[in-house]
Amino acid sequence: GYLKKFCDGNEKRMTKFIDAYLRALPPFYKNIEAAIEAKDFIEIALHVHSFKPKWMMMGMKGTNELGIKIDHLCKAQNEKVFENIKFLMEDVNKSQKELEAIS
Repeated sequence: GYLKKFCDGNEKRMTKFIDAYLRALPPFYKNIEAAIEAKDFIEIALHVHSFKPKWMMMGMKGTNELGIKIDHLCKAQNEKVFENIKFLMEDVNKSQKELEAIS
């Protein structure tokens, strides 16, 4: 709904944003997996933080809020970041499947 409103219902423009989001996912997955494996809080925060505008553009408010929480956990080097990142990745995977189905 958010993207449709942002694009004034322009399907072509919506498709452009969806395609850009979907193209950004493979490098995001690769970078997050490497950062998690290395337990690198700075890299996790960097990649999550840089993806937050994309989640907002897709209307993924809950995912964005989880990203903010992960940012804070990373800054505190709190191990709870790893359980929260699992929830975040579930949201991202779900969004990918939903968007691929409509694009």
